[in-house]
Amino acid sequence: MNFRITLIHLQKITIGLLFLMNLSCEIQTEKVEPKTYMDLTEAIQNPLDVRVLNLDGEKLTTLPKEIGQLKKLRWLFLDANLILPKELKRIPKRNTGY
Repeated sequence: MNFRITLIHLQKITIGLLFLMNLSCEIQTEKVEPKTYMDLTEAIQNPLDVRVLNLDGEKLTTLPKEIGQLKKLRWLFLDANLILPKELKRIPKRNTGY
């Protein structure tokens, strides 16, 4: 009888651990794939969350000074804007993410 109770407890513990491991994997997946912000105003409102900012095609001529608030920014996409010199666009196979 005592052995059966121990076995049931072990099964419950195992199921609980499997659930926690699955939850941990889901949380890590969310961290690996950061949100890509497409709107500068929204990005500036969430400065600590922004890691990827895509401003392709926004026809920007300058970058606002507020972009300096994005301390965790890792990728900044500026293709098809007026900021980039024409010479840069002539480079084949360039990576326009900064």
